[in-house]
Formats: sequence, C-alpha cells, structure tokens
Amino acid sequence: MTKRRLKQLIAGVILIGLLAFPACFVIGALVNSTSLTSITVTLKAGGVEHKDPSVMGIGKDETNPDYRLKIRVDDQWIDLGTFSNRKIGNGITFPLKTHVPERRIAEVLLLDNDKIEDDVLEQQPIIGQSVVGDHYRFTLHSQFDIQSGFDWFFATPLGKLIAAGITIAVVIVILLILASIFGSIGG
Repeated sequence: MTKRRLKQLIAGVILIGLLAFPACFVIGALVNSTSLTSITVTLKAGGVEHKDPSVMGIGKDETNPDYRLKIRVDDQWIDLGTFSNRKIGNGITFPLKTHVPERRIAEVLLLDNDKIEDDVLEQQPIIGQSVVGDHYRFTLHSQFDIQSGFDWFFATPLGKLIAAGITIAVVIVILLILASIFGSIGG
C-alpha cells in the first residue's frame, strides 16, 4: 500500500467517524428522550391492601398505610415521596421532580413508611409501561423530553469525554485571547 493510499484511507476513516458521531449522538439522544413523569399505584384485581396493625385500639384511626414509593435508576434509589394514612382508592400518583430517562429505571419499590422499620409491600423489576405485583399495579407515565436524552448522552463515557474536551477547548480559547490582549499591551 502506498503512502498516498494510506493517507486517503486514514482521511476516509476520520471523515466517517466525524459524520457517524453526530448521527450516533442524535439517535442515542432521541431514543433516550422518553422521560418518566409519574407512577400511579393501584390495587390489582384480587389484591389485598396493606393495613397498619393496631394494638388494643391504639392506632385504630391510623390503620391505613403510609405509601412510600422508590425507584431504582442505575445503581441509586430515588424516593418519590410518601402519602400518609391513605387508602389506595382509585390509585395514588407519585410525580417525579427530576429528568429520568425511562430506559434507565430498573425497579420499583413500594413501602409502608413506618417510624421504626418500613414494610416492603412490593418490589418489582420494570419491564414495561405497566408492572403487576402480588397485590399492586404500577403504571408508568412518560413524555418526550429531549433534556433526558442529553442527560443520558453526557452520562456515557463518550459524553463525559466530549464534555471534558469542550471545557478544555473553551479554557484554551480564553487563555489565547488573554495572552493576545496582554501581549499587545506589553508590545
């Protein structure tokens, strides 16, 4: 292989890489731009709602559970809050306060929030828009949100590398501008 052919091959690979990167970024960001907005918990048909125990009439006014919902995103748990002393009724909707790409949610954990130790009511892996456990059903609500796609991309190793490269480039440009300004003042 001649040097000219080798240079053309290298230039071609670089060009393909430069064209493929934006396409991968856009496709990846769009695919991961479905953001979870809330989860509704309902009692499934035939399911039994949890009741807090009362001893000799103490606590009889607070036998309804304190529903607390958590979701596992990657390796961390996000607490969606607690609805205290409440029956499930037609369902309880737990809203999310942060951008979470739907594809990153691994499982859901429903607890009865107690003062001493929380009771685990259901813990299920997320395998679709609706997850049915032993007693409860979890319905995921989501919407298109490009911010989730960007969050996903910049959490990847490639996204972190690009963010670091952009930061370094900005710092270099600022330093060059400052050097130019101070160089012209001194000269």
